[in-house]
Amino acid sequence: MLKGFLAAVATGTIAGTAFPAIMLALAIFGSSSSDGDVRTGLGIAAMIIMVPFALVSVSALLVGVPTTLLLRKMGRESATAYIFIGGLSGFLIPVMILAVAEGNASIFFSSLPVSILGAISGALTGRAWWKNYRAGIAESFPFPVQKPDNIKPDNTLPK
Repeated sequence: MLKGFLAAVATGTIAGTAFPAIMLALAIFGSSSSDGDVRTGLGIAAMIIMVPFALVSVSALLVGVPTTLLLRKMGRESATAYIFIGGLSGFLIPVMILAVAEGNASIFFSSLPVSILGAISGALTGRAWWKNYRAGIAESFPFPVQKPDNIKPDNTLPK
């Protein structure tokens, strides 16, 4: 389970950092840089990775784990469910964080670029969670487990 969780978090982090990292690389290497500029750029690059990693990790724990428990209990686990819920929560979490930080609920449009990046990251995190961990479990042991009365003890159907 931990391996699947870490793979999902890594996927979401990479998705969340790819565009900002490319923009930073173009800005740093596209200009004439001194040693101070390179060190500053490396510090910013580290932040570009650490912030999304923290957000994806906490979101996966606070949204992903309860979602998995709920979908499993309802017997509704699927790639579509995880991708949709991951994308939706990835879109809404930056809006909520910025609204609380700014103390202004009308921050929606100014947070749109970050929210779109969050939606992509969340959707890919959900897909990675499904692909790396949940798909095999959900397909081999559908929840809730209901065994028909006509199944033999060796799990075969009578002919």
